[in-house]
Amino acid sequence: MLLSRWKIKKKGLDNEAECFTELCDFALNIISLPHSNADCERIFSSVNCIKTKLRSRLLTETVSGLLHTKQCVKGGRESDLNCVNFEPTKCMYQKMAHNTFASPQKTKKPYYRQKYNADWENDERFKGWLSISPFFFHCKSCDVDGSAGKSEIEKHSNGKKHVKLLNSCKNQQSLTELITNSTHAKLENTIKNSEMHLAAFIAEHNLPYTTMEHLPKLIQKVCPDSKVALKIKCGRTKTESIVTNVIGAVSSSNIIELMKKNKFSIIIDESTDRSAIKHMAVIARIVDDNLLVHDELVTLIEVEKASADGLYNLIVHFFIENNIPYKHNMIGYAGDGANNMMGKTHSLATNLLKDIPDLFIMKCICHSFHLCASYSCLQLPRFVEDFARNVYNYLNNSPKRLIEYKEFQAFCNIKPHKLLYPGQTRWLSLLSVVNRIIEQYPALKIYFTSAVLEDKVMNAQTVLDTMSNPFNLLYLEFLGFSEGIKIHLVYDRIGTLYKEILNCYIQSEYMKNRKLYEIEYKNPRFYLQENNLYCGGIVSANICSLLKDKKITASQVSTFKNRCLMFESEISSLGSLASQLPILTKNINLDDLDREWRKLKIMEGVDDLNINMNISTFWSKVVNITKSDDTKMFPLLTVVIKNMTLPHSSACVERIFSSVNLIKTKFRNRLNTQNLIRLLHAKQVLKDYNCFSYEFSKEYMVLFNKQIKRRFIMNGSPGFGGGAVCWRAFAAFRIQISDCC
Repeated sequence: MLLSRWKIKKKGLDNEAECFTELCDFALNIISLPHSNADCERIFSSVNCIKTKLRSRLLTETVSGLLHTKQCVKGGRESDLNCVNFEPTKCMYQKMAHNTFASPQKTKKPYYRQKYNADWENDERFKGWLSISPFFFHCKSCDVDGSAGKSEIEKHSNGKKHVKLLNSCKNQQSLTELITNSTHAKLENTIKNSEMHLAAFIAEHNLPYTTMEHLPKLIQKVCPDSKVALKIKCGRTKTESIVTNVIGAVSSSNIIELMKKNKFSIIIDESTDRSAIKHMAVIARIVDDNLLVHDELVTLIEVEKASADGLYNLIVHFFIENNIPYKHNMIGYAGDGANNMMGKTHSLATNLLKDIPDLFIMKCICHSFHLCASYSCLQLPRFVEDFARNVYNYLNNSPKRLIEYKEFQAFCNIKPHKLLYPGQTRWLSLLSVVNRIIEQYPALKIYFTSAVLEDKVMNAQTVLDTMSNPFNLLYLEFLGFSEGIKIHLVYDRIGTLYKEILNCYIQSEYMKNRKLYEIEYKNPRFYLQENNLYCGGIVSANICSLLKDKKITASQVSTFKNRCLMFESEISSLGSLASQLPILTKNINLDDLDREWRKLKIMEGVDDLNINMNISTFWSKVVNITKSDDTKMFPLLTVVIKNMTLPHSSACVERIFSSVNLIKTKFRNRLNTQNLIRLLHAKQVLKDYNCFSYEFSKEYMVLFNKQIKRRFIMNGSPGFGGGAVCWRAFAAFRIQISDCC
């Protein structure tokens, strides 16, 4: 206000008051001096909004361009200027033409004056009967042509013959009117389908619902000639309703129907999101009609008490509420090793076993093997794990050090990858941490040598001392080799891989003709000699090189291999995968089942049936084999295979919680549990498609129409909103219908 007042005074001065003009200039300069850096803080807040977890690779130039763009379009719900009514300046158009490969302008064709104006056909006096003809105009009612101007058309419209014929034509229904209803219905369905695709776009890309306050208007601005775009009315509330009550509801109901009709297993885990709400995720492992096993999200349940009884009551209540016969159809349960989940005396597992005595219980293999690996790593020196943490903490907490480290990466010709953090709970990333350090080892060694000489920081000296130990790299390479045996991912071949591990330190002759349970893997009599212990090809080559250069001694090599032997030999019993599961063969004659199995093994003449093919493809072909009377050849085997939905890990639940963290961000932390469930279901529908390629079935359209009708009646708006005017219009519409009836 003060600034504008000084400007006005300055403009209103005469030429004689030059000294006062200088005073105004001085005052304006004083006012424009900075007094705080609050604007800079707001800029950094905008940077944090732009450079999110999913957009962390944005370059500085890109972020700067985005900030300048946001400055031009200062949008928001309270702002008058946004992306819809933003008008580009002349300079922007010039930049656009300069920076894009604009096609050369076409030469304009010579203009020919038109004698007939098509707009006349929309004139109320000529509408319906006037059309163009080779002469000039044509009258559809009289079936005659005219060759004069508009005045001749007006004279013809007032003629007695024309008026008589036109009145008779009005009583007849035209072909256009016959198809009007069909065309209108198709347009309405296209609009609804477009609105569902927009809602799917929001769900797939984890965008806030407030995006829809501008997106439809922006589409209308970009596509002004599209009838569909102009009729899209899909704001924040309507989008939320479509995701929650249409797309997500269809996905949820489909999964529940499958659980009612088929055998299934459940996989359960619990976690707390960023708004401090504890959720329990329930995943169903189920086989479809094509014998494909799917892990589908069933629901998220808000948890108040995470005790065994509390979790049991929540799950059973969900099953009963949705009429799922879990006591008959549920054959397996998997979870992590927490006491409330898997305790022997009192847990969720024991409570479920009371309802289903033959229930298959499986602790998550991923969590179990993580514990095994953690316990085995205790046999290795402590400095290996400390080294991985110290390197990450030293570099990644300082942008200056990261910039300096990039120069060493370029000097060593190593890819400019970032170092990874060895999280204690993120066990799926530990192998990546080891491999990344091995990849960056040459650059790291040179960098920390320079850091010790220049910075003289104690942490850098600690890291360099560790890297100077030749066994540090050997241990890392050994861990990279041993982690490569991903047992938890190939549980169906666990026996073979078990022998593969034992073969690293046990004599092959001893294992050759023995079964797994007969191998005494802890008996030192059957161990290989130290020189023959297998620690990986890279480790063996480096040991030979270090011995040759006399950097290590034979006794140090012996100590190293003994530690590796302790690492291998601490593997606990994996159990027998051939144990009988009575729940799979309940109400099935075992003799008949065994007869079908033996028949399948000796069966010949079946085309394209190969034991090496994909298991789902193999069993789908087996199911389709028929007898001469077109009945199934293996009806019992088909039932057993459909029951093979037994769980083996809870990794799929961890992925659900990762999706929850992407959906419920810092700016969307008020999403309630119901909306969160429907968003996850909507993403589940689109997991094999894109938001623009998914085809919505009639089931979605029926639910969509029900939502429109329900909102119209309750709130008075066909567009999912509210308003007394629309309610009065709807009431008047009902009165008209009753009068007509």
